Amino acid sequence: MVLALQPRRTPTTIGASTRKLGLSLGDRACLALAKRLRVPAYTADRAWAAVQVPGIVVRTSGRLLHHIVRLSLAARTKEPTP
Repeated sequence: MVLALQPRRTPTTIGASTRKLGLSLGDRACLALAKRLRVPAYTADRAWAAVQVPGIVVRTSGRLLHHIVRLSLAARTKEPTP
């Protein structure tokens, strides 16, 4: 659905400058959406910090990763409700 919101050329343009960083199509779609909405792209993936695309601001956070892992572990250990 995110890709449907993007101009067709945006992920491709972003892909040309991010391919060497190993970013996936999903990563590039998130960056394209952040660019289109003119908001920062937040991630726990430190590879994104090297993104140098005009109009895209990337904010990385080790704390974000910590919270994601903690929530994921909490969800796994939670007993299903009957």
